[in-house]
Amino acid sequence: MANEFQLGDTVQLKSGGPVMTVGGVTESTKSATGKVLCHYFLEGAAKPEAATFPPEVLAKVKVKGR
Repeated sequence: MANEFQLGDTVQLKSGGPVMTVGGVTESTKSATGKVLCHYFLEGAAKPEAATFPPEVLAKVKVKGR
């Protein structure tokens, strides 16, 4: 499932939250899913944040103008 995400895709947690950009996808040797590294900005913050998520909790989203 992790390979459905590509570098630069825009994603969001299925439960909501900020739109994030995929910065990398790792394949796990212990599971078939791997992890997805996401970069994002919190509203009103100037500093970018990053977090890693299992692909099962993410959904691709379209960004206006793309």
